[in-house]
Parts: sequence; C-alpha cells; structure tokens
Amino acid sequence: MGYGIFTSRIPTLAAQTQTSEAELGVILLAVGASALAALTISAYAAQRWGSKRLLVACAVLLGASLALTSLASTPLTLGAVCMLLGFFVGMADACANTQGVLLERCGRKRAMTFLHGMYSLGGVAGALSGTLALSLGVDTGVHVITVFALYLCLALPVSVWLFALPEEKALSEAGRGSRQKDKASTTESVHRLVVVFGVMAACAYAAEGSVGEWGSLLLLTEKGASPATASLVYALFSAVTVLVRLTGDRVRSRFGERRILCWGAALAFAGMCQVLAGSGAAAALAGYGIMAAGLSPVVPVLFSLAGMHMNPARAAGIVASFAYGGLLLFPPVIGFAAGALGLQKALCAVPVLCLTVFAGSWLAGRR
Repeated sequence: MGYGIFTSRIPTLAAQTQTSEAELGVILLAVGASALAALTISAYAAQRWGSKRLLVACAVLLGASLALTSLASTPLTLGAVCMLLGFFVGMADACANTQGVLLERCGRKRAMTFLHGMYSLGGVAGALSGTLALSLGVDTGVHVITVFALYLCLALPVSVWLFALPEEKALSEAGRGSRQKDKASTTESVHRLVVVFGVMAACAYAAEGSVGEWGSLLLLTEKGASPATASLVYALFSAVTVLVRLTGDRVRSRFGERRILCWGAALAFAGMCQVLAGSGAAAALAGYGIMAAGLSPVVPVLFSLAGMHMNPARAAGIVASFAYGGLLLFPPVIGFAAGALGLQKALCAVPVLCLTVFAGSWLAGRR
C-alpha cells in the first residue's frame, strides 16, 4: 500500500520540489538501489533481530518515510527521503517472504501466492487512494498520515497475532522433517538451485515491468488505441494478477509447483505473442490479461521453492534481489532497444524471458 501511494504521488512530489525529469529518473533509480541494498543485508538483519520484529518495524517506518516526503523542498531532500522509503520497502518485502516460507514449511499449507496477492492488492489500493486524494485536493502529508493511521488500527492487533506464532527457529525445525534434503546434497548445489530460482524470478519481474513501463505506449503508438484505452493496460494487468494470486494456492495444492511454473510461463508466452502479433487494441489488452494470469503465480512459487532448499531468510533475500534487479534493469534496456529498433521489436525480448522461466521450471521438481 505504501509503494502504491508513493507512485501515485510522484507527479505532485516532483512539482513540489521542482524536480526535473532527469533528476526524477535518478531518484527513482536510487529508490530501487536502496531496496536492493536492504535485500542484500536482510538475511543478516533477520538473524540478528528476527524477521517478525523487522517486518512490523519496517511497515511503520515505511509510513513515516512516506509522510516525510511531503516536507521535502528540494530534489536532494526528496531523493534522501525516497532512499529511506526504498530501504524499508525492500526490508519489509524480504521479511514478509521469510515469514511466508517459514509458515509454509511448518504448517504444510500453501499460502505464498495469497500473500503476494495481498501485496498486489495493497499496491492497487494505495494507488487508488492517491487518485482519490488528488481529486479532493488533499495534501500528501495528510493523505499518508490518514491512510497509515487506519493501517495501524489493523496492524497492531495483527502484530499481536504474529508474535503469538512460534519463533522462527521452531518453525524452521518443524518444517525440516518433511522437507529434509538428501544427505548427498551439498551446500554449493543447493545454493546453485536457489540462484536458478532467482534468475527465473528476475525474468518474471522483468516481463511484468515491461507492462508497467511500456505497455500503454505500445497500445498508443503501435496498436491504434486512444489514450484512455492505453491507460487501461496496467490496471487490467494488476486486476488479473490480484485475482489469480488470491486464489492461486488452491491450484498449487492440486497441481504442484512445477506444473504451475510450466503452465504459467507458457500462458505468459502465448499472451505476449498475442500482444505483439495482434493488430488492434482489444487483442493487445486480452493478451496482456492472459500474460498476467500466467505470470502472477510464478514469483510466489519461486520464493516458496527457494525456502525449501536453504535458510528461509537467505533464500528470500537472494530471490528478491534477483527479482528487483530484473524489475529495475530490464525496462530501461527496452527503452534503449526501442530507440534503435522500435518499440514493437524491442518488446520481442519479453517472450524470450517467458521461455527462460519455462526452461528453468524443469528444475523446480528437484528436492
């Protein structure tokens, strides 16, 4: 929810601080870099203080850093506060995934896809609250404080339930019995497999990032869509993602992780091919919807699988680092390629990413 609010407030914050487009690009890159920095130290921090405590603390500090953006008066101060925001977003992300992995290992009940669905739902809710606040002329600080005051009313009792759960060490030990790896496996081989999952997550997030950054422009310039129709791309993609993720754990329980990854990657490949090959806006929108349905369960499943092969905090940090890296680096690369080849040809890289996830999914059945 916090990151959704931030994205909806970017134009207001840029005008407030008189930040140019080039400076804003640097600030957004710094947000991603600080989130990656948080992910690299998340495993150590979780072992030192516990992922539960970090999750609660970072969720609160995320709201505080958002409120501080309303006080920024220069691009420099806005960049500094946004780096704090990115750090707390990255740390909360890693801690939430760590808790999800631990709970799956302990309770033997799949929940990771649902958790990621709530993450997506929070992003949509935050963005919609920003749109409403802007239409009513509500100041950024008032908007953020109001939303997070309501959030804390819910978060405090939920935090009490969270801390009433078994400690992380107990969860890890409880899940180890049913997920014990073959004694012949070495630490090095386990680490390599988690890296494979991380690369797959990077490809999936990069494909998703191409929709948010370039999907609307593709419909507007190549598919003959009106500006209003083109603006529906990411809203449709997000809505399908939320719906599939909130119900995806039942599908995982029935068909298993490997099939979900294979079918999801194949569906995403087919959807993106339809986007590129279709001649009209309607076909492109339908293709993006199909792509969302295929990609939405991929990353949650990869987090869950990675947590079966090594320490959950380390696994979550590795996979999240790869995923964020793909999300940060791929959309700008598409921009450079579009300048040389055209946007339609540049986006042909997205089906290749989906095929990479499909190829990697054959390793997901290993234990």
